[in-house]
Amino acid sequence: MKAAEYIVLYEKYLSGTCTPEEEELLFAYRDQFELKESHLTSADQQQIGNRVKAKLLAHMEERHVQGRTFIRRWLSIAAAIVLLIGIGSFLVWYHFFAPEPHLVVQTANHQVMPNGVVLQLADGKKIQLNQTSAGLLTKQGSTSITLDNNALVYRDEGQAVKADDVAYNTIYIPKGMQYHIVLPDGSKVWLNATSTLTYPVRFSDGHRKVKLTGEAYFEIVSNKTQPFIVQSTSQDIEVLGTTFNVSAYADDAWIKTTLVSGRIRLTPQTTHAMGTPVTLSPGQQALLVYGQPHIQISPIDVAESISWMQQIFVFNDEPLTEAMKKISRWYPISIRFEGDVSGKRVGGNIPRYQDVHRLLDALVAVGVMHYKMKGKEVTIMP
Repeated sequence: MKAAEYIVLYEKYLSGTCTPEEEELLFAYRDQFELKESHLTSADQQQIGNRVKAKLLAHMEERHVQGRTFIRRWLSIAAAIVLLIGIGSFLVWYHFFAPEPHLVVQTANHQVMPNGVVLQLADGKKIQLNQTSAGLLTKQGSTSITLDNNALVYRDEGQAVKADDVAYNTIYIPKGMQYHIVLPDGSKVWLNATSTLTYPVRFSDGHRKVKLTGEAYFEIVSNKTQPFIVQSTSQDIEVLGTTFNVSAYADDAWIKTTLVSGRIRLTPQTTHAMGTPVTLSPGQQALLVYGQPHIQISPIDVAESISWMQQIFVFNDEPLTEAMKKISRWYPISIRFEGDVSGKRVGGNIPRYQDVHRLLDALVAVGVMHYKMKGKEVTIMP
């Protein structure tokens, strides 16, 4: 089958006009079909990409959460993976069925760290949450901590306390897992893999402050008299009531903050002084390079920024080294590079497979790299 023929079949499938025989042919080629030998011009590639993207977006279902629109099943009917690779870019199309999103993921085959999610209480005691039954975990003062439907829920039954009396908990999310927390004020946080959140078991009377390393999506309960503050290295975010995503991994050179709804104010923090605060509007992303006093603001596809919640990797025409960094946060592997991969770039969407080999094999199939694996060490080669 030629490349153009496969694209025609895929578009017919999206429009619902495929015959049973054509669907069978489409699925037969879905895992290994590539357009590396295609003679499509760059203009043809762009035109096809725009047509398929528009049809995929038309399949996205939305629901309203407390008056706000939220992506319910991002590409859950079908996800087309478009990989733009290297200097001489070419297109490769795969067809996958993406599963319903799960906020707690525990699978085998080079994915989950053995200890799972760990909650550290104010007294230093550590609880392995994936080895703990649902129900009441403990009480700290007037706050109960419950494991409820794969979420850690804090219920504060008392009054706000003074800042000096606040006790803090910390939750650690390993590679290959995500977790959902309901804070004492009812605000919700979804944490991505290899992330840490430190927060009070009861909020003080002046503010609601948490500290993040890694990536998290926040839905904040509005309280004009008690601002919510997210602290990360080099940046503070102040909100009243809003939904937003923060990516602040220590091994990145930057912090990215994406606003879904509401308004937030960001203040850069350097070793010498605070930078100039900036305010984000919905659909904007703030980029702050660690140690710099200035924040860059640009429009952003919100669905792309929160795609990690839907078990999808999104690579936005980025260096292979950055793409592998994202992959290594999800799977318990270490990455090393052998040879020059500086010209290799990856763009597109790909599901988070249970087995890391399948994801790596997909990248090999499209010609972006080769690899060898020994134990948990993966060597990437051009």
